[in-house]
Amino acid sequence: MSLLRSSRSASLPALEVKTAPHHWVGHCHLTAKQTEVCEHIAKEKYDWAFGARVLGDAVADIKSNLCISYTGLGPDEEIFEGTNGGPLQRFEVQLRPKEEGSSEIVVLPKGQIVLPVEWK
Repeated sequence: MSLLRSSRSASLPALEVKTAPHHWVGHCHLTAKQTEVCEHIAKEKYDWAFGARVLGDAVADIKSNLCISYTGLGPDEEIFEGTNGGPLQRFEVQLRPKEEGSSEIVVLPKGQIVLPVEWK
């Protein structure tokens, strides 16, 4: 058995494990009313069947919304080096009331006021 293990390991190339470099988008700062946003995520997104994994998905949605707000691009459009230049831009995570009494998370430039969906 030892001979099989040694011949198998000799035939497999060594794996080179490296972490990929992060390519952050731009120069921005994100704030939120943490209690309000965390309560919303826990209430609306958490599911006992899936555990904390769905909370990670909710945070990924916020990251995606920030990227779209920062760049002004749609999810299928490309980001260029020029996107990252410029002054610090500030954004805020807010809850926007929806028609049926629930809320949704939005990322807007800091100081912009969220209007309920029915006001738009």
